[in-house]
Amino acid sequence: MKRNKLLWLYPEMAGYLFDCIKKARELFPTFEFHIIRWPLNDEAPFSFGEIEGVTWYNKSDYSETELVSFCGALNPDHVFCSGWNDKNYLKICKSLKGSIGITLLLDNYWENTIRQHIASLLGPLFIKRHFDSVWVPGTLHKKYAKKLGFKSNQIYTQFYCADVDKFNAEYNANKELKKKKYPHRFLYVGRYLTLKGVEDLWQAFTLAKNKTNNDWELVMVGAGELYETRKIHPNIRHLGFIQPSELPEIIKDAGVFVMPSHYDHWGVAVHEFAAAGLPLICSEKVGAASQFLIQSENGYLFPIKSPDSMAEVMVQIMNLSDEALAKMGEKSNELARTLTYENWLNTLNNIVQ
Repeated sequence: MKRNKLLWLYPEMAGYLFDCIKKARELFPTFEFHIIRWPLNDEAPFSFGEIEGVTWYNKSDYSETELVSFCGALNPDHVFCSGWNDKNYLKICKSLKGSIGITLLLDNYWENTIRQHIASLLGPLFIKRHFDSVWVPGTLHKKYAKKLGFKSNQIYTQFYCADVDKFNAEYNANKELKKKKYPHRFLYVGRYLTLKGVEDLWQAFTLAKNKTNNDWELVMVGAGELYETRKIHPNIRHLGFIQPSELPEIIKDAGVFVMPSHYDHWGVAVHEFAAAGLPLICSEKVGAASQFLIQSENGYLFPIKSPDSMAEVMVQIMNLSDEALAKMGEKSNELARTLTYENWLNTLNNIVQ
């Protein structure tokens, strides 16, 4: 039986991609994955297990010349390359271009910036020439892919995907309890970085509490450079970094998921917690909100870097009845199930075939 040897040139490994590849091995046992990755980020030291048919390589173990030679010797059937900023990865693509299919993994969406306009002018000459196709998260990202010179039939969507079954199971396990007494807790899961909007979130929550004086809390999960200077407040709990296996206990007591990023290419966590049945609050710069958040139906959007606007949205949530919050969570779950592993795996198979 012919094997499909797939080479992935990736930055730091993420849990959602690990889960997708694990599912791919179950459905397509002839797919053999070889994944070159950057070292794990100290701020998100996820623990990954082993998967039969998947081999991991640390990019730091090879020089540039060794890496290009190594990838050529692997003799892959298809290459997936994350972005074009890693010059070593681009050299690998250049060395293999023409003999096998090479797919760009692109998660930037079109923002009409000067930098993107320059990329769109140079893209067909200096970026697209390395690749045969591009795989993007959603429709927001297709516009940028076209600007780079890719034709519609060379663009695939739904690259990022959460483990919907796992989070849907948490929704089903908790929904009856939440209908009886809905948890008055906002939840943030992510890095403690200015780019992620955590300082805005602390300020917004404090403003909202001052306006309402109710029983709502804010639970924060994660680590990062701002953790040591985190906001200390009687209604804010900082849990630090946790492994994904510990999330069910967090979800059980969570009411509303918040992603206040100043910019987020996608945000798989939005998909995950929508599947878990949580209403959403997202900044307008969170890519995944375009698919999983419908304004006023299952959540609210707000302008970036505006704690006042975020606080207004939080107050709106706080003033809703438990019944209304449960209905919003039901809508989140419904929207999350529009993208599943089945979509991801079918797309992977179509690209490779």
